[in-house]
Amino acid sequence: MATATVPASTQPKDLQTREKTNLELALTVGFARDLTRFLGSEEATASLVAEIYNQARRVPGIYGCTVVSIQLNVARIASLRLNPALPNMVHFIPRNNKQKDERGKEVWVKELTTQYGYAGLRELVMRSPEVIDCFTQAVCVNDDYEPPVDAISPPRHRLPRFQPRGRVEGYYATIKLANGHWRTLQMSVAEVLAHAKQYVKDPGPAWQFKKDKAGAIQYERPDVDEGLTSFDKQGLKTVLRMLCNGRDVPMTADVSEALRIEEAAM
Repeated sequence: MATATVPASTQPKDLQTREKTNLELALTVGFARDLTRFLGSEEATASLVAEIYNQARRVPGIYGCTVVSIQLNVARIASLRLNPALPNMVHFIPRNNKQKDERGKEVWVKELTTQYGYAGLRELVMRSPEVIDCFTQAVCVNDDYEPPVDAISPPRHRLPRFQPRGRVEGYYATIKLANGHWRTLQMSVAEVLAHAKQYVKDPGPAWQFKKDKAGAIQYERPDVDEGLTSFDKQGLKTVLRMLCNGRDVPMTADVSEALRIEEAAM
């Protein structure tokens, strides 16, 4: 059967002649070959590139980020061998930053930044040979929870017996080290709110927030009696991120650098 063709006059704009986006300019064939050296196979590289375009469809601002920032962040994720296609692993976020142009004048530039989800952060932490286990939990009003009795013991947390747990009142992260010691950090919902207001100036898609009449960001946890909201999930990541400070929990050099860069971009 002959294949029907669309007359040239009715075809959409030729993709070969239109101006390419910065994302297309960044993800060239040559750059893909460099990524393959990190990832070890062309299939893994193709999967990574496909997921970047997938995230760009949801967040169109990614298309207009600078070529340098796109290549830098994609290469960093490839070198860390994280798969952004997995749930809650890695988010690529465009942010407006001030830079100086050739004349020394400050201008706004859209740059790509990386934010690790809870799953990505946990995977990075677990790569340390001194870390045996790592997890976070939300504590609800009907749970039986007791903080650690000392600096090297785990908390005690028991769920209610087949009854509603109630509203979330806080979160904790705990890490077991190879020497048998535990490291734990806990934060109430109010403490996570205060932390976000002070440190998270440009929220990513995970935070729940609104803007007041003056345009200031106001973080909020919805009044939910059961289940975890997206704010709660971000709270779980927050306590784990604060526990991974390099002082209480040993981390590899590449993981420490990756977390430092993420914190600087927030």
